Amino acid sequence: GYNQLALATDGQISDAALEQLERLAADPAIEADNRAVAWFTIGDVYHRRRQRALAFAAWAEANTLKEAAIARTPGAAYDTRATERQVERLMALFAAAPASAAGAGVMEAGGVADGPVPLFIVGMPRSGTTLLDSALAAHRDIASGGELPMLPALLTRFLAWAEQAGWRGGTIPEPVAAQLRARYLEQYATYGIASARFVTDKQPVNFWSVGLIRQLFPTAPIIHIRRDALETGFSIYRKNFSRAWPFATALDSIGHYYGQYQRIMAHWQTVCGSAMAQVDYEVLVGDFEGELKRLLQQFGIGWDPGCLTYHERESIVTTLSATQVRAAPTSAHFHATAPYATMLEPLRAALQAAGVD
Repeated sequence: GYNQLALATDGQISDAALEQLERLAADPAIEADNRAVAWFTIGDVYHRRRQRALAFAAWAEANTLKEAAIARTPGAAYDTRATERQVERLMALFAAAPASAAGAGVMEAGGVADGPVPLFIVGMPRSGTTLLDSALAAHRDIASGGELPMLPALLTRFLAWAEQAGWRGGTIPEPVAAQLRARYLEQYATYGIASARFVTDKQPVNFWSVGLIRQLFPTAPIIHIRRDALETGFSIYRKNFSRAWPFATALDSIGHYYGQYQRIMAHWQTVCGSAMAQVDYEVLVGDFEGELKRLLQQFGIGWDPGCLTYHERESIVTTLSATQVRAAPTSAHFHATAPYATMLEPLRAALQAAGVD
C-alpha cells in the first residue's frame, strides 16, 4: 500500500508515513520481499526530498534483501559467464541475415498479410521502451501489445531445437519457422489485442531475439531504443525487478549485463542494417515529433499527429514506467545520476570494464 501511495504521489508522503514504512522495512518478522519493496519506496521518498545518502542506502538495503533471496534458489544468481556464452552462441548462429529475408514481402513473412504485423521495440529495461510504445500505439494503424511473453519462450525452444538438430546457422527450415511464427501470432487472440495493421511488442528481453525475429518476420519493423548507460543502470538499481532479472540487484552485475546487451545489439545492427531503426532516448525526448516521423518513415508508415498526444489517451500501463507515460515527454529524468556520482562508481567501473563508453 505504501509503495502504491509513493508512486501515486511521486514520493511525497508524510513524515509519519515514512517512519511507519521504515519500521516495517526493518522488521525481520516480515517477509524479505515485502521488506525490499518498503526499502525501495523509502529510497524514492528520500530521493524526492533530495536526501541522497539516505536514498541510496535504502535502495542498497532493498537490493541486498533481493540478492539474498535469489541466492537461496540454486542456479538463480546472475552468472556473468553464462550471459557471455549466450551472446557468443547467438552471434554464431545468426552471423548474417539469410538471403530469404532480403526484400521479402509481407505475405512471404508467413501469411501475416491476413493479420497484424509485429512491430518490435527492443532495448534495456528503463531505456524508454514504454514511452516509445505509448507514442506509437496512439497511431491509427498501430496497437500496443505491451510486454508480450511469447518470444522469449520461443527463443528458448528454438535454441533447444538447434542444439538437438545440429543447426549451425543459415536459413531456419520453413516447417520449424512456420510453427514458431504461428505460436507467436496466436497470442494476439489470447490476450485480446486490438486489431490493427501493426502490433507492438516491447518485451524487455526481446533484444536477445533479433536474429530470430528477422527470420520469422522478415518485414517486421524493429526499433532499438538506447539510453545513457549510467542513467539506465541507475534506474534499474532503483526499481523492484522480479527475480527473473538477477543482475538488477548489484551495480557491477548491471554494468556487466549492459555490456553484453551492447555487444549483441552491435551485432544485430550489422546483421539487420536498415531493417532495424535506432533511436536515442535523449534525442527522442528532445525532438519528439521529428524522431517519431523519422522512425515511421523508415518503415513506410504514414504520420499520425495522435502520436504526440499519447498521454491523453485512456490506456492501461502495467510496467514500472506507468506514471511517466501519463505525461508529455520531459527531460526531467536526464542526469539523475549526477548527485550520486560517488556512490555509482562500481557501476561506472563495471561499464568501463565491459567496454561501454
